Amino acid sequence: MTIHINLLSAQTIPNTIPILAMKPSVQKIYLVVAGNDFVGKAQHLKQFYKRNDIDDVEIFSCPDANDYYSLRYKAKELFDNIQAFYPGQQVILNATCGTKPMSFAFVRQFDDPSENSLAIYVAANSNQIIFLSDSDKLKNVDTSSVMTIDDYLYLNMFQLQKKTGTSCDDDVQARASITKSILQLATEYPKLISLINHLAQKSCFNRPSYFQPMVPLANTPRGTVAELFAILEYQGLIQYTDTSITFDSPEVARYIGGGWFEELIYLAAIEAQVEEVALNVTGKLISDDGEISSVQNELDVVLLHNNHMMIVEAKTANWENSVSSGQEAMSKLDSLSQQYGGSDTKALIAIFYPLPEQVAQRIESIRHLSALHVQTYEQLVETFKNWKHQSDRTTF
Repeated sequence: MTIHINLLSAQTIPNTIPILAMKPSVQKIYLVVAGNDFVGKAQHLKQFYKRNDIDDVEIFSCPDANDYYSLRYKAKELFDNIQAFYPGQQVILNATCGTKPMSFAFVRQFDDPSENSLAIYVAANSNQIIFLSDSDKLKNVDTSSVMTIDDYLYLNMFQLQKKTGTSCDDDVQARASITKSILQLATEYPKLISLINHLAQKSCFNRPSYFQPMVPLANTPRGTVAELFAILEYQGLIQYTDTSITFDSPEVARYIGGGWFEELIYLAAIEAQVEEVALNVTGKLISDDGEISSVQNELDVVLLHNNHMMIVEAKTANWENSVSSGQEAMSKLDSLSQQYGGSDTKALIAIFYPLPEQVAQRIESIRHLSALHVQTYEQLVETFKNWKHQSDRTTF
């Protein structure tokens, strides 16, 4: 059995990776908090461990995160406490987080294999825990793929409420051929997407009590438009005449008015064999004092592979004449990915129409954010395979 020590700072994921990897042997965890800045973070991390069936978690307080000599004294105090109450137990100090003085002070105390204490560092660019010891007898711990989407978001103060995952995606899979057909037809006739977006919006699908299933058509469906309508009607999603289109339900209108693009991304990530993929992830922000916000946010598609997350926003709007809308969407995705995914999360905005130059320049200035002009389903699959390959080479 092992005793673990976490040093608290803004990022908590590097603390949790080794513990989740060694979970069967974890007996107790000490969360070291210096000063008052991360008291709320410590309580949240404590709750996270309890959610993962680790109940013996204790907060250990230090007065100042940058007073090395005080920290050194407190490290000795914690060491003595553990020796008194858990004699002979293996103690593992994770020195990844905290301030540099905290890390140095605690490593000085706990890096002594002869006394069953060991200091480790969780690297961001390798598949192993780095042992801060000269011993060559230490065995590597496999830390790959120990996180879930729920875990990752919760650690970044996002309480997940609902998602579509691989265990409940029957409707998405049933529509897969239609979803791919929409992209194919729209590639031949790009104005198709603006048209079906407009018709779906006219139905007021976002306000179910005001839903208007029948929407008039300005022109008789011909060519590619008629071909798509015929496919949708055959599948029981719509009915149409020369003068109107009738959506089967608000959900169908939402699918036709852009939901299909989210599902296309989801299907491509599944085909790329990303470990966990979730569609329409909804949840609420958790405050530092543990309160759940009343405001609900939705993430279009979330990917998790080898403890790395990507948040994908799907956009079928044409921003050629509305640059401000594109800029606003970029800012929102930037904020959401940073707030709910953490600083190591990648954010991708998948678009059907090319980006205006000003919006493209905005994206280039943000390190973790990128855009993909989707032209084929295969292009999406390849994009996720490349990201997955990068994630396979690195872990926290």
